[in-house]
Amino acid sequence: MFKLVKERQVWWPVSVAIPADDGDVDEQTFSLKFRVRDVDGNRELLASAPAMASGDAGEKPLSETYADFVEQLATDWKDVAVEGAKDQLPYNRANLIDVMKVPGAFMAVLEAYRSCSLGEKATRAGN
Repeated sequence: MFKLVKERQVWWPVSVAIPADDGDVDEQTFSLKFRVRDVDGNRELLASAPAMASGDAGEKPLSETYADFVEQLATDWKDVAVEGAKDQLPYNRANLIDVMKVPGAFMAVLEAYRSCSLGEKATRAGN
């Protein structure tokens, strides 16, 4: 049976390609708890971010603009820590901004959200 859900929240993996020595790439993964919007909500969200798409965030640092956008998509995370630390970082604005400073992290979040909202099974395999 197909069920309509008013607000769906889903844990979904986000894989960020991190450059490593000798031209290798290290895929590092964390999970975000996405607030999956309906098609109208997604359209509204995308329409609200034209400056970000062009790379023009005004006077605000780009990492903060990215964090503003991610805060509209996600409510929590798992498996985010500072290198060498055992404890996970709490999901808060300051830590989210730090993650958004990592090259490729924002695009990885967008790709994960797209995949999540469409329910792409290939992304979920092994999750």
